[in-house]
Amino acid sequence: MKTNSVKSIARFAVVLMVLSIIPSGAFAAEDEISADEMTRAGPGNMMKERMGQMGPGMGPAGMSGMGMVPLDYADEDYFSEIQTAMLERLDRQIERMSNMSDIPELEDLPEGVDEEKAAAKAEERAEANAGKLAELEALYSEIEDATSLDDLKAIALSHAKDGVSDSIARDIEKFTKMQENLGEIENEDVTDELLTSTIADLTTLQEQVDSAEDREALQEIGGSVREIMESFREEAGIKQRGGPMGREGPGTSMKMQVRMPRAEAEA
Repeated sequence: MKTNSVKSIARFAVVLMVLSIIPSGAFAAEDEISADEMTRAGPGNMMKERMGQMGPGMGPAGMSGMGMVPLDYADEDYFSEIQTAMLERLDRQIERMSNMSDIPELEDLPEGVDEEKAAAKAEERAEANAGKLAELEALYSEIEDATSLDDLKAIALSHAKDGVSDSIARDIEKFTKMQENLGEIENEDVTDELLTSTIADLTTLQEQVDSAEDREALQEIGGSVREIMESFREEAGIKQRGGPMGREGPGTSMKMQVRMPRAEAEA
């Protein structure tokens, strides 16, 4: 009786731990940062967002694709419980996203808001959520069709790689936008050469994601992304408030604001 209880607890613990293998993007409708929002906030805030969300076992931008350790050590006997737990969690997320209302009624908008722009933005968000919902449903089908723990491992690695690659792609896009609007950046330490080098380094890492064969390789790539971000911030003279880079010292200014016309940013 005691042996059975211990085994049940062990199985339950493995199931709970293994849930972390699915990239966090699959369980949250992440707010996309527009080019205009990024440039108005300045790359200092962008770096803080990227670096500040990182925690133990997490990859770039808080991606939890690195959390595949439990699955590596799971036993085939746990396959059924792991698969069921993953499907149940995905099912709840699919249901939640299906019930989301992204297009507000025009009469509910605050006074002075441009109704056409608000409707267009809401429609854009609805399309984005529809795309994420389709991804969740596709992932559900993949997991449902799995017949072994090795199948789940392959699915986990594939989606982790996609998550890391997408995260790096977003960073590359932001640095590219900065480079395109370099003349508007007040910080003279942010040069075309620095941005070109940073983009090239990130592009090289993104290419390495496809050839990654296990979580250790993805962890190394995640660490390299972190080093590139830290190097950029150091060369640009940016200090983060709190977080892994320490507190911003007195007199340190984050003068890297860039402003673009909204129409240009949304183009």
